[in-house]
Amino acid sequence: RKLVDLDAPLSKILPDYPNGERLTLHQLLLHTSGIPDINTQPVYAELSRSHRTPAELVAAFENLPLLFEPGARFHYSNSNYNLLAFVIERVSGMSYGDFLRREIFEPLGLRHTGHADSDGTIVPNRAEGYVPVGRSGLARAPWIDWSVKTGNGSLYSTAADLANWVRSFFKGGLLDPDTLSLAITPRLEDIGIDTMRGDLSYVWSIGRLLGREKVWYAGRSPGFSGAVSYFPEEDLTIVVLSNTYSLATTKAADAIAAMAFGEPYEAEHVDDTPLPPEAVKRWVGTYQFGDRAPVPNMKMRVVEDGGRLTLEPELEQMGPSALLPAGDGTFILRSYWMQLKFIAKPNAPAEALTLFGARAERIE
Repeated sequence: RKLVDLDAPLSKILPDYPNGERLTLHQLLLHTSGIPDINTQPVYAELSRSHRTPAELVAAFENLPLLFEPGARFHYSNSNYNLLAFVIERVSGMSYGDFLRREIFEPLGLRHTGHADSDGTIVPNRAEGYVPVGRSGLARAPWIDWSVKTGNGSLYSTAADLANWVRSFFKGGLLDPDTLSLAITPRLEDIGIDTMRGDLSYVWSIGRLLGREKVWYAGRSPGFSGAVSYFPEEDLTIVVLSNTYSLATTKAADAIAAMAFGEPYEAEHVDDTPLPPEAVKRWVGTYQFGDRAPVPNMKMRVVEDGGRLTLEPELEQMGPSALLPAGDGTFILRSYWMQLKFIAKPNAPAEALTLFGARAERIE
């Protein structure tokens, strides 16, 4: 509708936003704004305990110093989406939830999709969420008011609705051809960096799987995770949803794609029997990411208890996670169900590890 210019200063829409003259919607969509992630701020736990408006969420981070000059680097930050939701409200004159319902959900026939703006809303048949505990257990996810995730994780849906959404997004019914092209154009080449998601367009990740182009997105919120993959040439959509706080959905989606294409795939096996002492000595230690990692400069300790390993990040919000052996110096980080791989010469202590698509050097 040409109501916003993605390259214009944010101050044209939000004149009072600090640094608004240096920020653009393009940078918010691409996570190159430098705005710190609200999810990692000390105030986030308090924010999560009661209903919050987009304006209140923006107020929680708008005065924080930028991490870098806008446009210079990639750093995934949920604050970008909180801010974009607030922009939608300002430009449309409607609440975020009402805008999505009237302009997207109802026109596309997404009858089981909505915005969890109020904890009192009854959603029939909504699943309970669970989180991994220890090395094999589960527990109900901690309670939050989902309005704290407005713009970055406040929506509920079903696999069928999401399949219809993907078809409408890529095959017409939502965006005109020029806008669709704008939304799925790879953007990170000029920045010259790598991310755990591969190349990025606006929100979507773009890569290849089994020799085929794959456009995808995956994420998680307390108690839930999901993965959506679309293969444009084959017009194949895969949706995997789970009521566990683990990104195993991404690997499941890739395995389902292999089945659909008649390609071989390998199931992931873990064996949590205690490691021999010589193996434990190779892996235990302290590791640190560089300044361009998804979590810049974060330190992590690999500790041992009875021959089993645990990863202890210094970032409190992440918490410790069991490392489940998957063979050949490879482990599965249970809380994320992501692969952690140690880098080491034969029979020598590890020099580094890779996790979240980045390398962390051993420093102790």
